[in-house]
Amino acid sequence: MAEAQIILSHSRESGIVAIASDEQYPWAHTALAESGFQRDDDGVWHLPADGTHTTVVDLVTCAKRHRASVHTSSRGFIGDAARDLARLLPGQWHASVEVYAHPAWQEDLVPWIWDSG
Repeated sequence: MAEAQIILSHSRESGIVAIASDEQYPWAHTALAESGFQRDDDGVWHLPADGTHTTVVDLVTCAKRHRASVHTSSRGFIGDAARDLARLLPGQWHASVEVYAHPAWQEDLVPWIWDSG
């Protein structure tokens, strides 16, 4: 059984995005990096849109080697929802995503932070 998870979601602004989670999340980070995903400052991984040949199939194959499983979320990317909300607030607001990859960091928030649908 995989000891790390990669959850894929779709972002209107970024295309396919990935979040690594579970106790062995560094294994998922390795799989994402080796398969060509790029990490932003918030810790969210993005499938490059620059014409490289990176694919989700490459990620799944690489993830298996690193004992990570890949799941798709039926929900849109949470960062898009946060940016939409920030645009509706009065004044200037900036939204960012905080990644709590290890379950111990999530404490009682586990059901609400991120899931795979």
